[in-house]
Amino acid sequence: MQIGKPVVPNDYMRKLLKLCVEWYAVPDNECGGCLHIVLDDDNVDDDDLLWCLNRTDDKKAIAIIEGLQQLSLMQRKWVTYNIYNVKEGEGERDISEEIEDGAAEC
Repeated sequence: MQIGKPVVPNDYMRKLLKLCVEWYAVPDNECGGCLHIVLDDDNVDDDDLLWCLNRTDDKKAIAIIEGLQQLSLMQRKWVTYNIYNVKEGEGERDISEEIEDGAAEC
């Protein structure tokens, strides 16, 4: 496993993370709802985001996907990897050591 460059979260990423955490509080979204392949499974490539975007008309879901589209792959992973930690009150974590070879290049 290659250690990638540390992802330095910015205010935009933190606001998006908060929006994702709030998404889980909506009834029937306990496992990510219509965004589960992105938020729960960490599938954050452009194709994955478009797949979800094309299958929802929920304004909050669209805002989350469009927000993720503004980020690099590593920033997207930082957001999705930190959802559970923030939900559980554990705070943010550095993900650079958890990213496999190739992903760090994005």
